Formats: sequence, C-alpha cells, structure tokens
Amino acid sequence: MHIGSVTSLALMDHFKNDMNDYVPFELGIAAGPVDPLDPTSTYVTPGDIFAINIVSVNQDAAWEFIKYVCGEDYARVSSKSNELLLGQQLLLSRSGFMTDYEGTSLEPFYQLRSKWLRRSDDWYKLPDQFFNDFATILSRELELVEKGQKSLDEAIGTVRSEAQAVLDQAVTLR
Repeated sequence: MHIGSVTSLALMDHFKNDMNDYVPFELGIAAGPVDPLDPTSTYVTPGDIFAINIVSVNQDAAWEFIKYVCGEDYARVSSKSNELLLGQQLLLSRSGFMTDYEGTSLEPFYQLRSKWLRRSDDWYKLPDQFFNDFATILSRELELVEKGQKSLDEAIGTVRSEAQAVLDQAVTLR
C-alpha cells in the first residue's frame, strides 16, 4: 500500500519501462485515510500555489495566466495527455476532466472532501534539517516493522526518542 497522489501512478508507469524483470500486476486506488469523527473527508497537502508579486509590472498578465492554469479550458486540454502528470498535479483540482490514468480509475481521488491539515505557527520554527532526520528515522523504523523485526509499538518508541534527541540537538545548535 502507498499513500500518495496521482503522480505516483505516472512514476510507476514511467519506471516500469526501465525494469528488466517487470511483471504486470493489477492496480487499484482507494480513497484516502479518514478521521473516524469525519469519514466524509481526508487530509490533503496543497500542491503548487500561484501568487503575484505586489510590485510586478505585469500584474494583469500574471492574473490572466493564473486564471487560465486553474481554469476549465486548461484542465480540458491537459487531461488529454497523461505525460503532464509527471510535472504537475493541477488536473485533480478540477473533477470531471480526467477520470482515469492508463485504465486505472481516478474516482477515489474525488470521493472525499478535502480537508487541509492545520498546523501550529510553531511548525515553521523547526530547523530545516530536523525534517530530513525525522524522515530517515521514520523510514528506517517502518521498514523494520514491515520486515517483522520490530513491533509497531517498539518502532513508535524509537521514533519518539530518536526524533526528540535530534530535535533537541538541532535547537541547541541554533
């Protein structure tokens, strides 16, 4: 199982051509994880966000570009080429234009309402290096759980203690 975006489909499709021993398999998509208190929505992470600099001399042209890229005309044209999925995820912001990818239904991406994860203002105070270190620790521990070498509770304990130590060290060095 993998939790990801439509880009994951494009990447799998792209890299299967580079594999000598690729064996085709049936692929399916399920709707995202839900909060049991709100089973009609799932948390999403926004993709690219367009903005116009207030001092831009081309504000009108920039606004027209943003309206086009976020609009139905662009979605309609873009939906005819799966190649665009490798470079962008704008297509899913407009439902009804791209209903499948290489025969795999994209309907589960539209099943639930989007809910943005709210983060504390303190989130942005974390040192940049912490995120890389945390990802490394988490990845290692999840792999051990997957291989049956650690229980999930043991892995969570290790992630908590090691990530806290890395965070403490990073904050001390600031």
